[in-house]
Amino acid sequence: FIRGKPWVVTIDNYLLFNGMQSLQFATESHDGLSIWAALLEKANIQARIEITQNDLAKLDETLDKLSSEIEQLQAKLNDARARQKTLVMRSTATQSRVDVHQQLNSHTIDNAMDKFDYYERKIDQMEGQIDSSHIDARGLQSEFDELEKQEAIDKELEALKSKLQQNSK
Repeated sequence: FIRGKPWVVTIDNYLLFNGMQSLQFATESHDGLSIWAALLEKANIQARIEITQNDLAKLDETLDKLSSEIEQLQAKLNDARARQKTLVMRSTATQSRVDVHQQLNSHTIDNAMDKFDYYERKIDQMEGQIDSSHIDARGLQSEFDELEKQEAIDKELEALKSKLQQNSK
């Protein structure tokens, strides 16, 4: 465990425990040099503990900074992925538009439309020939007679309409 710090505490406690045992042994034997050596060892152990704790604090700070930087990088990566998706979608849409535009301006479509126009004119011409052949078969005078009858019917219809309008008022 680095963040939980149990390995540092365990080592520090072990060293401190050993130093305290040395100090207790030296006090029981009433040896001044041993007491001084035990106190020196205790001071060294406490200095190592402080150095280790400082190093651990720096390590924790570094890990916190690293975690923050990783989060920032992840956010940038997510943003880049979103922008990439947007660009891919725009590219696909633009390519589709280009393909449609090319199809619309294609000569094959123009040729097909020209053929339809040609066939439509040809059919109109054939229908005109059929109509003219009917006129030839019945004669021109009969056509005029037919038109006069239709004109008389139209006048009579108009007269009836105006009469109905006057009666309804």
